[in-house]
Amino acid sequence: MSDVTPAAPRTKRILITLDTSARGQAALQAAVQLASSIRAELQGMFVEDEDLVRLAQLPFACEVEFTSAMTRPILASVMERDLKSAAQRTQQAFARVLEQKNLSWTFHVVRGTMAQATFAAAADADMLVIGQQGRALQMSSAGMLPARRSRTSRVVVVFDGSESSFRAIELAHTLADSNQSLLCVLVLDFQDGEHSQRCSTWLKQNGVRADVDVLIDPSEHLILGYVRARLPGALVINRDSKCLNEDQLAEIVNQCDCPVILC
Repeated sequence: MSDVTPAAPRTKRILITLDTSARGQAALQAAVQLASSIRAELQGMFVEDEDLVRLAQLPFACEVEFTSAMTRPILASVMERDLKSAAQRTQQAFARVLEQKNLSWTFHVVRGTMAQATFAAAADADMLVIGQQGRALQMSSAGMLPARRSRTSRVVVVFDGSESSFRAIELAHTLADSNQSLLCVLVLDFQDGEHSQRCSTWLKQNGVRADVDVLIDPSEHLILGYVRARLPGALVINRDSKCLNEDQLAEIVNQCDCPVILC
C-alpha cells in the first residue's frame, strides 16, 4: 500500500477587477454566476491607476464638467483621496454582494497601470473578469456622465480555433444559458476557413445554438467594432489566443465597454 497521500484538487480561482461603475457591477454579477457554477474562490481587486496619479501631478492638468463645460485643475492630493474613496466604496459593494453568497472570497487594492497590474495579478488565477473602467473614476457626480445605450441580452465569445477557445465557448455558453441570453460566436479565421469549420462542428456536436460571425485576418480594432455593434453583456476570450498578442488583448480590455472575461 502506498504511503503517499493524493494531492487535494486545486481550488479554482476567479480574479475580478472592478469599481462601482455599471461595467463593474455587471462584471461582479457575471463573476458570481461563474464562481457559483464551478464552486470557485472569488478574488476581488481594485487597481489604483497610477496613470491618473501622474496626470494629476502635471501643472496643466484639468478636467471639464459635462454639464457646464467649465474647467478646473486636477490636484494630486484630491486624486489620491478620490482613489482611496473609490477603492473603499468598491470593497464595501463587493463585500455586500458576496456576504449573501456561499462563496469563498478575498479583496485587495493594488497600485499600478490598469493592464499591467491586472495581468500580473491574474498569473495565479484560472479566470480573469475585468469590470474596472480605468481612468474614469465614478465619483459622486457619476450621474453627470453621458448616458450609454442599454446593453442587450447577448454574450459574445471569440473563437480562434485553439483548444482553449473551445473552453471559452463552453464558459460563454454557461454564462448565456444562466442569463437566458443569446450566444454570439466571433470566429477569427483566415482564407482557408478551417476555424469556421471547427467551430460549426463543435456547436453541432454539443447541441449549442449560437449566432456565428467570421472575421478574416482579424485585428483588435475589428473585434472592438464587432463588440460595440452588438452591445453584449459580456465578452469572453481565451487569454492565450494565437491570433491576439498581449498588447492587442490589453487594447480590447481598455476599450471594451462591457465586462471582459479572459479564461
